[in-house]
Amino acid sequence: MNFSIRQLHAFLALAETRNFTRAAAKVHLSQPALSAAIRSLEDSVGARLFHRDTRHVDLTAEGQAFEGAARRIVREVDTGLDGVRDVLERRRGKVAVALLPSLAAGWLPPILALFCERYPDIEVKVDDLLSEAAQARVLEGHADFAIVATPLNEAMLETTEFCSDHFELVCRHEHRLAASDHIALKDLAGERFIYQVRHSIVGRYLASKLPAHQPRQTMEVHQLATVIGMVRAGIGIAAIPELNLYDFHHHDLARRKLRLPGLVRRLHVVQPRGRTLSSAAQALLDLCEVHRPQAKLRR
Repeated sequence: MNFSIRQLHAFLALAETRNFTRAAAKVHLSQPALSAAIRSLEDSVGARLFHRDTRHVDLTAEGQAFEGAARRIVREVDTGLDGVRDVLERRRGKVAVALLPSLAAGWLPPILALFCERYPDIEVKVDDLLSEAAQARVLEGHADFAIVATPLNEAMLETTEFCSDHFELVCRHEHRLAASDHIALKDLAGERFIYQVRHSIVGRYLASKLPAHQPRQTMEVHQLATVIGMVRAGIGIAAIPELNLYDFHHHDLARRKLRLPGLVRRLHVVQPRGRTLSSAAQALLDLCEVHRPQAKLRR
């Protein structure tokens, strides 16, 4: 059985008006086109749906049986189309994003506030995860896109660079480097560095750039709070990505920009390769790209 929604609209218009002229006007067809649509529908159904002569049009028994089904089909299609329009026009929908905890806590909230203000009926889910776990959410279909520091070499994922995150030196106020506005590579020689394991870029960088003057000792930990605690205790100094210092309130510590060639953390957007994002997900990603870290938030 093969018929179109247009044919069903023609059938229902004729069933309601019992008049070809009025039915044709109701569905914006010419009378011959309406007659052709009814004949084609009857051929598809395999039954005559109307008694018709030059003066009267009435539903046959088969037509009466078919009318209820036709109304349900048209209603369901109309409801589905309304839902699609709502999604396309961002009146409804869902979006899930996975990103680094530092971004989720520091950079994302004002962007989400703006998104929710613009699209109040879109449901948003945020997974604050490290890079590998965030990308797993995308691969599993649980996140529309992710913002990560270390993209996987995965054929099913499409990766684009999002922004660069520079490092800052954190040390005690009385440390000699706290008095420096510009810190050169040679100034770091002999210092004990404390860094997070997942930011081992710092350790590799120092090992490659200071082969003759290695840091006295390095200490690897897992949590940023531990890094800060060690630095506050005077055990060493740290190089920390700027975006990780969104809630830095330690009056006994100093922060200094660390602009060394090649010492940078690059963040990437990861999404399923070859798939178009939903309208809601694309709207959130567009907003994130407009307000990348260090860009001023515009309403």
